[in-house]
Amino acid sequence: MRGKETVSMLLKNGWEEISQNGSHKKLKKNGYSCIVPMHDEIRKGTLSSIKAMVELAEKN
Repeated sequence: MRGKETVSMLLKNGWEEISQNGSHKKLKKNGYSCIVPMHDEIRKGTLSSIKAMVELAEKN
């Protein structure tokens, strides 16, 4: 999955873009923040970490 697609999905689900440092965007929801690399392909482990943070934010 691409970074652009990931950010788009997060924004549609209520996440708010806070900042960008180089090729990484920072998003926030319910006090939780998530860093998304804006690369052509996000690694599996990084994507798993993003999904875990989304699940935490959705619980609250």
